[in-house]
Amino acid sequence: MINNYLRLLAAMVLSTFVLPQQAFAFTVSTCTYDGSTNIPAMETNRNPDVYFGATIPSGSSQFTALTQALSAVNRVPANISFRGVIFGTGASDAVAPAFDAGISRFWSMEYYIYRKPDGTVDTSRRIPSMTGNFLNEFYFSNDPTMDNAHTTTSYVNCVLVDKDVIFNTTPYSVDANGNRMPMSWTYSDSASSSLAYEGASRPFKPTAIHETLHYLGLGHEQDIYNIMGTDFTHVGINGSTTIPYVGEDAASGLVSIYGTTPYTAKQDLGISHWYRWNQTSGAPSGEENYSRHTRTRIYDTSNNLITDCVKTDNSACKFNEYEKDQFFKVSKGQTIRPQFIIENNGLWNVQAPVYYYLSTDNVITTADTLLKTVNRTISRDAPDLVYESVTLPSTLVSGQKYYIGAIVDPNNSFTELLETNNSAYIGIHVK
Repeated sequence: MINNYLRLLAAMVLSTFVLPQQAFAFTVSTCTYDGSTNIPAMETNRNPDVYFGATIPSGSSQFTALTQALSAVNRVPANISFRGVIFGTGASDAVAPAFDAGISRFWSMEYYIYRKPDGTVDTSRRIPSMTGNFLNEFYFSNDPTMDNAHTTTSYVNCVLVDKDVIFNTTPYSVDANGNRMPMSWTYSDSASSSLAYEGASRPFKPTAIHETLHYLGLGHEQDIYNIMGTDFTHVGINGSTTIPYVGEDAASGLVSIYGTTPYTAKQDLGISHWYRWNQTSGAPSGEENYSRHTRTRIYDTSNNLITDCVKTDNSACKFNEYEKDQFFKVSKGQTIRPQFIIENNGLWNVQAPVYYYLSTDNVITTADTLLKTVNRTISRDAPDLVYESVTLPSTLVSGQKYYIGAIVDPNNSFTELLETNNSAYIGIHVK
């Protein structure tokens, strides 16, 4: 039978500029078999294929977004990687090319227990089960009673033998009274359309990553910034483009189940302007065990939050979960402490520089005005919420909005699978 999630918690890590974090806080789904308890429920095929149902046709926006989400999961440094996509739900359907050519080469072609050499499904070699059709399917449903998305699993002897990820055709948000408010999916990475930035649509890719991690054996998480919490507020960003990704803590969860990848180039550093919100009340029904995220903020040198803050439209900041860009009101020459989440999504602990910049727009580059450089040890365990003191120039223009940006590994000293998630920003408004 399937037990409750096993919580893996480690000691608290302290650092001069880092808010204390749990070294690991991910949860994994576990089961009991033959007298043994707390066995991770896992996918035994380390290169599984997935089936896309007729509701996700090749070339559609749904197809593109879902394959990009699966490619994000493939970047995790765990010994598991999706091999490719099969269209439809029939055993004789043709195998599509691997959805990420740059990722597919990470794995040697070995014998797949679910497939014959000609690419057809070999049902005779599957573990026997009384439920499911043994196809790992992704599809949409118009069932009005279902959640935004959910994952169903069938187990035999603690082995996942049938996994389906189902998305609601019409996603929804929940108002203060618990009522469902229908909305649409957005399959793009545009921040302006995202619910996280007060847009009108729920981003599909983070939800697809979240559900795929359920498929691979992770449970919900509430104690740390994690995509297994509120997924669409777990993104990187630079400019107007969001970057959905798995994240350090969830990646550590997959490594705990499957071990580390033999492919040594799976390295990635990242930075974000989202972090875990400590609010413990007001979560929508059914989401009480989710980590909830909000935008990182700016503090003064006494570690007091700068509460004088406006949004892009000059309305007052609400400091809640979903909000447009915030601009904290500061003075010329003031020393402030912006906070960012820094993550090591790769294989090893690294020493890497983090540069802080002043910019006139929210696309942070090394061409912006350099404010400070810091060398950091970035461990592979859990995300670090980092505060750093920076002094603003005395030549800033009163009444103008600027951005404080941070870039990890600004000189590209490390070869990474993803380079677009190395910068983030917070807005300031000069008094």
